[in-house]
Amino acid sequence: MVKKPTLIYDASQIAGGLNKNRSRTGIYMVAYNILQKLVESDKFDISLYSTYLDNRFHDFVKQNFGNLPIYTNNKYAKTLSQMAVLNDKLRADKHNILKLLLNIFARKPLKFIGKCVRLPYFDVAFSPLYGINSRIHAKHKYVFLHDAIPLLFPEYYPQMKINKYGFCDFVKRIKRKPNWKYFANSIATK
Repeated sequence: MVKKPTLIYDASQIAGGLNKNRSRTGIYMVAYNILQKLVESDKFDISLYSTYLDNRFHDFVKQNFGNLPIYTNNKYAKTLSQMAVLNDKLRADKHNILKLLLNIFARKPLKFIGKCVRLPYFDVAFSPLYGINSRIHAKHKYVFLHDAIPLLFPEYYPQMKINKYGFCDFVKRIKRKPNWKYFANSIATK
């Protein structure tokens, strides 16, 4: 019997869409449908990666995709997910002292000290939204590009120029890395 290639799928977009305060965008639907087709194809031994880990996500994966292994790069991911839900509840009040304290003394330190989980090596990594986390190691890396508008009209996207990992920088990184490939949703984006 031939061993199937291992694939790690970044399901962070799907996990984030389970939060009742967040909308399930078109990108969420693309991420969900691609994963569904990959699972149905049975060509890969699939594992999931997510920056969000809570019981809802585990239950959702089991119900919709079966028993797929789920990885994260932060040993405090479950706690951080619970804090993100609390942060969303406090979002309405921008000047809430509890939100400020939560971010300064809990979320930021846990994000920093928790990023120490070593992920296994995979044959293929796929992200349905921009980049692949630097802690994911794979022979081949694939990403899905949804739109080229930030490249064509950067003056309308000043936040992407400031952001170190913005869209324009991301596209430049793809060009520099020979093991990175991309899928595009239109000829214009390609």
